[in-house]
Amino acid sequence: MLDVETLRAIQPVITACVFALAFFGTYLPTRAPYAGWWSASAASAGIGSITHLAIDSWGDLAIAVGDALTVGAAACVWGAARSLSGRRVAAWWLVPAPLIVAAIALVEAHGDVAGMPGTLAVILGTGGYLGLAAWSLRGLLRHRSLRRGPGTLHAARVAIEAMVASTSIIVVFYAVRAVVYVTLGPEHVLYTHWTGPEATIVTVMLFFVVVTYSVTELSHLDSSLRWRDRAMRDDLTGLLARGAFMDLAEEALLHASGGGRRLVLVAADFDHFKQLNDTYGHAEGDRALRAFGEACRGLLRDDDLAGRIGGEEFELLLAETDLAEARQVCERLVAAFARSYDDSAIAAPTVSFGVAVADPSIPLPALIARADAALYQAKEQGRDRVVIADSES
Repeated sequence: MLDVETLRAIQPVITACVFALAFFGTYLPTRAPYAGWWSASAASAGIGSITHLAIDSWGDLAIAVGDALTVGAAACVWGAARSLSGRRVAAWWLVPAPLIVAAIALVEAHGDVAGMPGTLAVILGTGGYLGLAAWSLRGLLRHRSLRRGPGTLHAARVAIEAMVASTSIIVVFYAVRAVVYVTLGPEHVLYTHWTGPEATIVTVMLFFVVVTYSVTELSHLDSSLRWRDRAMRDDLTGLLARGAFMDLAEEALLHASGGGRRLVLVAADFDHFKQLNDTYGHAEGDRALRAFGEACRGLLRDDDLAGRIGGEEFELLLAETDLAEARQVCERLVAAFARSYDDSAIAAPTVSFGVAVADPSIPLPALIARADAALYQAKEQGRDRVVIADSES
């Protein structure tokens, strides 16, 4: 095997290539957060390797800075994994651990505390962040959008599976490395030949090769999903368009019939919407539609569906919900919708709702008809109310 100095000289070249591909090839064109985090990880790993080579010039400081950058690179991998799931990562979250590792390295180098485990701190810090990354990526594989469809979605799933596998392998490697370091010591042949710095650098470089492939595939996914999402959404409200809602609702009903999930369909319709348009103009009608769409997006959960079926008519499919909870959702939607008119001289239009429980034996069109029938009853009873379908009340 090559000596550690040679491997550390090669590592910056590889990480520089990964950085160039991730930053210039993906981040700059798309501004995707995950590509920015991968770029930061490659840069941190490469600079950390260079810093370790400067021990003759910088001495103990080179070790401390290099160790901090190594752990920082793993922290950025975690940031990239979280961003793929749409979760925000504040940069300051990633600062404490590298600083602690640097402090431990300096204390150990000066011999102020006997037996201070500087190397072990790097192993645990790096392995810990990579473990968090692997956990986040595994959760991403369960996302609904990646369970469906061929083409780009399938390629993206394969890319994420490759990242999960490679990250899990490197986590196991760091776990074994920590155990060997603690139980047998850094001088043991099992550590020096199989889990020491040389093996670690080779493993990390192979990991970055997988990352390069995955980031390229995910850049295609990002672009594809943005265009796909635009095609599925109603431009005015931001909710699902009729066709997309029907397709996703059919799929949700199919899964519910096999898994025993509770689903409730809600039909919603503005009261006297034509009068609103005739009195105040279509711009005011559009404002009402946008406000209702915003209220839906703000209150519904990831597994819920909301679509604009046409005009001022909406359908909501609520997951894991009973009739009482569905009524509460309708009431909260009305309240949120009304709040958007707090500073307006015009009162918010009222909304009527019809509610029906999904039955595995009933196809979606029949379920919609049942909810619509309850909606018509709400209109006949005076509007501005929630009515449960007759068979369920």
